[in-house]
Amino acid sequence: LMGDGRSVRDFLFIGDFVSLCVSIANSDLTADKQCSTYNVGSDEGVELIELIQLAQELTGKTLQLKHLPPRDVDVRSIVLDSSKAKSEFDWRPETAMESGLVQTWNWLSER
Repeated sequence: LMGDGRSVRDFLFIGDFVSLCVSIANSDLTADKQCSTYNVGSDEGVELIELIQLAQELTGKTLQLKHLPPRDVDVRSIVLDSSKAKSEFDWRPETAMESGLVQTWNWLSER
């Protein structure tokens, strides 16, 4: 864990990303949309330490963290604005953080 764990990041469940990709693939893309850039995220930030705590609660496992100093290149907070993808493809992220973690843990546990 680099820094104090209070850095904020925007996490998106892979199923929500795939849903957007399917919407894009099924759309009639115009040339300007084909060359566009879309921010895709949950539009919500979570502190890394909160994510770690939630993962430990949901899995019943205690993570062994290696604490490192923060890197100068990392920004304190990143929360994406997905409004362009929402308006152009009528897409919304639908999976809450807790649900996404449970689904991911269940998938990993089956392996």
